[in-house]
Formats: sequence, structure tokens, C-alpha cells
Amino acid sequence: MPVVTATIDQLSAVISNSAFKLIAIDGFQNSGKTTLAKILSQHCKLPRISADDHLNRNQGHFFDSLRLPEIAGSIRNSPQCIFEGICSLQILEAVHVKPDITIYVKRMARWGWADGEHLENLDIKTESLPKAGLIPLEPLQVALQGLWNEVVTYHQRFQPHLVATYVFERPPT
Repeated sequence: MPVVTATIDQLSAVISNSAFKLIAIDGFQNSGKTTLAKILSQHCKLPRISADDHLNRNQGHFFDSLRLPEIAGSIRNSPQCIFEGICSLQILEAVHVKPDITIYVKRMARWGWADGEHLENLDIKTESLPKAGLIPLEPLQVALQGLWNEVVTYHQRFQPHLVATYVFERPPT
């Protein structure tokens, strides 16, 4: 069970007072991963590596659009670093590295975890998804729905919110 942490100062202290080589930050899209990674990177004086910086954009999917050799090289060339992005555990597994600690970012709402209900109430089965061309959608809608399905499937497989070392609950805005 992850340790729930509510403050950036607690996470900064844990990272600064350790010999961790690789800190991974994960969460749903728009949860605050990049913001947290930037803050921790500054506080702890560690380089930040973002999955988004190694992404071939506008491909219609996320994981298969990553330049994994670049990510692997960036991580291996850093004695210590903070890696952040959606699907972090899947990415790190693909480049054959294991994080020393993981921080999962939850975007909180007045009622609790804003994205949590989607994991509890949604069971994606590929045969139940609409077939391409049956529903007229804008290209952006198609891309966002594809990303959403990919991230939910990742959460079902890797359960990053359950296996994280720490959970950072980003307050509602």
C-alpha cells in the first residue's frame, strides 16, 4: 500500500536525504505530474526527464509513439534523475530500468480522486469499443479517446496508483 503524502516538502525531504538514482512520477493526464516533477527537480537539484519530450506527436497513440532508445539513453546518462509521464511504469519496463521510488499524482476534486471513479467503474474490452467510422468524431476527439483508453488500460494492467511508494494528492483548483 502506498504512503499518502500531502506535501511537496515531505517528498523533497525524502528525495534529498536518499541515494535514489531514479524517481518516477506517474498519474493520469493533466494530474500535475510535470508540475510536481519541475518543483521537485528544483528543490532537490536533480535533472528532470519527461516522456513527453521523447514523443512523436500526433500519431494517434502514446506508448507506441515514444522514442524509447532516447529515453533509455537519457536515464542511463543521469547519475540521478526524476522521470515523469503517463504510463511511466510501462515505459521504464520497456527500457529495462526500475525506479527506486514511484510517486503517483492524484488530481483531487471536492468528492475525492477525480480520475478514480473511471478505474472503478470502467472495464475496457477492445471488442466493446466502437468500430472506427461508425461514430462521426472530430480528429481531436478520436485522439483524446484513444489516449484515454490507453491510459485506463495501462492503469488496469500496471496499477500505478496501488504500487506507488508515495501518492501525492494535488488539491482541487
